[in-house]
Amino acid sequence: MMWFASLQSEAYQREKDNDGEIQQQHQLYVGTSLKPMPSTWFHLGFKSRLTNTTMLEEPYKEPVSAYLSLSHALIDKYLYLSGVMSLPILNSKASLKDSNSIYHLTNDQSLLFEPNIVPLNTLGAGLHFQKSWDYWFVKGGGRYFKSSSYELYKGHKNFPSSFSVLRLQISLIQKKIFQQVEGKVTFFGAEKDRNQKDREAHQEGRLLQVRYLLRTQGKNKGREMNFGGRWKEKDKSRLALDSKRITEESSNSNIQKLYFRYTLVQPQNRNFLLSISLMPQLLYQESTEAIGYQTNLGFMIKLSPATSQFVTVSGELLFGKLEETQFFGGRINLSFSHHRKRRLGSGLFPQKKTGGFKSGD
Repeated sequence: MMWFASLQSEAYQREKDNDGEIQQQHQLYVGTSLKPMPSTWFHLGFKSRLTNTTMLEEPYKEPVSAYLSLSHALIDKYLYLSGVMSLPILNSKASLKDSNSIYHLTNDQSLLFEPNIVPLNTLGAGLHFQKSWDYWFVKGGGRYFKSSSYELYKGHKNFPSSFSVLRLQISLIQKKIFQQVEGKVTFFGAEKDRNQKDREAHQEGRLLQVRYLLRTQGKNKGREMNFGGRWKEKDKSRLALDSKRITEESSNSNIQKLYFRYTLVQPQNRNFLLSISLMPQLLYQESTEAIGYQTNLGFMIKLSPATSQFVTVSGELLFGKLEETQFFGGRINLSFSHHRKRRLGSGLFPQKKTGGFKSGD
């Protein structure tokens, strides 16, 4: 049995032409994982969240939402079936005057860690496979997610789009070196408004993500380097809902990214672990052909005051610029966890016997 609890706070500021915008989000999450049968894992968690920005007339509250996931081995060590569900237990209503602001917060215009601030009743299912031989390990599969209708604004019931995710990982595991290539494609359906069922309210373009990871293990430290990027196609029908009309943006305002991330992991002793990271990013906005940058500086301190119990403090600072907009801010996270039969540092480096990570990375 494993339990986990975390508290996260973040705040960012964007400035353009002496006009500032502040975004804040505070989140509490508590969850537990069980293994009722040798081939089955079950997770149950509860989240409470508060989002506030200068774009909103009043803060948006997510009092309580439940998250459930299930994983079952159809063929042990080879084929797995998974299911996930999110269920808002208590949900806030938003003002129609905030509809454009919430729309932009959830569509690449936000620095928040979880910009989709509206909790949805979502059901998902997936099928995954994995295969290892010698020093090679292949893992892949797909998931499909479907959300039920919701009425965030009184009198305006929306039907969120479904989406599917395909993912493939190929890993090479050697004595003290781990390499991995990963690709992921996300396909989006159409979102519709109940009042105009024959007209799409929003439809995202496909999202392509690729990453190469190199992880090395030294005598007393580990290093990890990630090279990657993401490209989001032009939205086929990007429509913004406000109180009077639905307007369309014909240009692609999605932000494309290339990044490099370097992480140094330094176990100080059996009860203390320190990790620091640096991630510069190159940003590109196709609609304006603007090129910008973003830099993230992160740290993690992990303590083990008792066997199988862990306290983690992590944080990140970021700053950057795109066109005339400058932004900076950061987040801090405090978490407590209990893992049965696990030691500090487990999962840092690949294990040749299983072809993966102890932590199930």
